[in-house]
Amino acid sequence: MEITKIRLQNFRPYYGETEIQPTTESGKPLILIRGKNDTGKTSLFRAIKFCLYGADTRDERENLINRRAATESAGTTSVELTLADDEDIYIIKRAVEYEAVASADDREPSGWYREIRTPSETLVSRDASEDEYTRVINQLLPKNIADFFLFDAEELKRFEEGHDEEVRESIETILGIQEIENAIGDLEGRRNEYDREYANVESTIDEVERMRTELDEKIDEIERITGSEDADSEGLIDQREKKIQQKRRSLQDVREALEAAEDTEELQAEVDELTEDIETNQKKLETARQERDTIRKRTGPIIASQAASTFESEYEVEGASGEAEVINSILNGDRETCICGEEVTSDKRQQLIDRYAMLTGPRQARLNELQKIVSSFSINADKELERYQHLQSDIQRLTGEIESWKEERDELESEIDDIEREYSEDLKDKEETLNDEIDELEDEVDDLREEVGALKKERDQLRERIQSQEGASEEAERYQRLSDFAEALGDTFEDIKEKLVSSRRESVERTASEAFKQLTNRPDYYDGLTITDNYELRVRTSGPEGGERSLAEQNPSAGQTQIIVYSFIAGLSRYTTRNAPVVIDTPIGRLDPEHKRNLINFYDEFSEQVMILYQPGELGPEDIERMADVTSKHFEITIQEDETSSTIEETDPAAQLVSD
Repeated sequence: MEITKIRLQNFRPYYGETEIQPTTESGKPLILIRGKNDTGKTSLFRAIKFCLYGADTRDERENLINRRAATESAGTTSVELTLADDEDIYIIKRAVEYEAVASADDREPSGWYREIRTPSETLVSRDASEDEYTRVINQLLPKNIADFFLFDAEELKRFEEGHDEEVRESIETILGIQEIENAIGDLEGRRNEYDREYANVESTIDEVERMRTELDEKIDEIERITGSEDADSEGLIDQREKKIQQKRRSLQDVREALEAAEDTEELQAEVDELTEDIETNQKKLETARQERDTIRKRTGPIIASQAASTFESEYEVEGASGEAEVINSILNGDRETCICGEEVTSDKRQQLIDRYAMLTGPRQARLNELQKIVSSFSINADKELERYQHLQSDIQRLTGEIESWKEERDELESEIDDIEREYSEDLKDKEETLNDEIDELEDEVDDLREEVGALKKERDQLRERIQSQEGASEEAERYQRLSDFAEALGDTFEDIKEKLVSSRRESVERTASEAFKQLTNRPDYYDGLTITDNYELRVRTSGPEGGERSLAEQNPSAGQTQIIVYSFIAGLSRYTTRNAPVVIDTPIGRLDPEHKRNLINFYDEFSEQVMILYQPGELGPEDIERMADVTSKHFEITIQEDETSSTIEETDPAAQLVSD
């Protein structure tokens, strides 16, 4: 079976109508669809699942409506898939109707429908019941096995635990075992009906009547425990098994919450960042303090410099350098003219004598000495004071930031301690309680199965005793023969089932092991996979410490776990009774380069059509080129310039390689 056409209308980021035809050529099963984050890659994956199986809640349907379309007018959000199964064509469409709204946040579905048709007739009309729709879909790809064909590679871990009842039933459906199980249940129901009719046949023998009543009671008790096929009612075993599944789902939620509670990496990162900031500021603080202390040590020179400035501004030291010597030479040399050429009169001579006395007096000598001292100070006191105040301000700011960050760091460390001490302990208590409750319910189921076995034995003994009584009517004999025939058929189907289960399990195990050894980056260490009777995966290793371990015991990395489950799905795909397309979102996940390379070389073996929705960072140009020989088409998802809608267009892989 192959998806030949996908048509989207106003679905999530796809505004208007978008259509692709992911058909494949012989020997080229791969369809590559590339899209960056938030462009609509995962939306395309969700569109396929929505078209086949719908949305569970009104809120989910609301979020499918394109935001832009809802604000423009009333309309329809829809997905239409065309499937080709040999020569048969099926067109499946599911739609959500909506009214126009002023704000995209207010969009709301007003109705919905789904239909299935062929090119010539309608198989399931829009007003058909859900049972009619499910009956046709189950012939194509039942919902309980869809996760093995349509999956996000980062969510493969759920298939590790084969003991999960839902997973076990899905696997048996894929391998065609569930149909045999259903047939066995139907035959058991028919046999009980024949036994009841047999018990109701009239007889004149009182003992036979009493035994018939007792036989009827045994059958009722068996049906009370196992359920009635005709009345479509659950038995005690079914009720207990449903409770077990509910508890297991709750246990999974608790474990996920526990992982989230124990994951304090983000808080610790904040603590580390604060510690780094504190250390940086402490270094800055130390530098500022050292510079401030240096300025403090220079206080004396600074004060002296300030005093020198005051002296120079307040006192004038008269006389140019050498003036007294010049005057003395004029007075003692009996010169009649000055050095400037003017005549030295008696008045001027007296002025020179007075001037010389002033220049050579004791006060002037002291001023000259101070002038020499003042000239030795050249420190800019104002500038030094301004620098000191700036440093003091920095020290106060840095000290405050350090104290604030230390308080914030202490609060974060306290929060981490509280999470690890209180929240984790509470979740671990819940985990332990749920495990105990599951064990108790499983013990109850085992006890009920033993009780059913004892009741069936008593029922068969009563039938034999009734049969041995004389006077059994022809009608009673007919019901007896029918009951015997139903029992024989049931035993035959049980035998077929056991042999098929063993054969299929061994085949899947062998194929999964071969695939695992091709995909793993340690083929010399791993010897293969083992699949238990309950479809639990176990890992076989070689070497001195080799052996067989559960995944919990082996504790493989996230990437190795992904490869293990990929191998398991490959084994199931090889022996499935349904040939369905495989659609993989986020194909590489957490794989290292070697695992990635091995998986790329293996993709074409999963199915006749394998659609891979990837981000540019997952598959590069070399990867695309390596898959070129088995790739039929390559599509690109792009977001428009207005960033309100996305489109999907087929691209030339060779051109894509050049652009990358």
